[in-house]
Amino acid sequence: MRAAARGFEATQAGGWVACGTPRNRASEREFTSRERDHDAALEVIRTATATMREARGTVELLVKLYGVAGEVLTRGG
Repeated sequence: MRAAARGFEATQAGGWVACGTPRNRASEREFTSRERDHDAALEVIRTATATMREARGTVELLVKLYGVAGEVLTRGG
C-alpha cells in the first residue's frame, strides 16, 4: 500500500495526485492516519487468528481427554 501511495505521488501533475485528491498537508495526514488504522486493523486480525488457532488446539485437547475419560468409564476403570 505504501508503494502504491508513492507511485501516486510520483505521477502527480499540477499539484494533484493521480487518484484525484489535492496534494496538501491535510490530505497527507489523513492518508497517514488511514494507513495507521489499516495497519492496526491488520494486527487485530492477526491476533484474532492466532487466538482462534490456540482455542482450536485447546478444544482438540479437551475432545481427546473426554474421549480417554469415556473409554476409561466404559471399561469400568
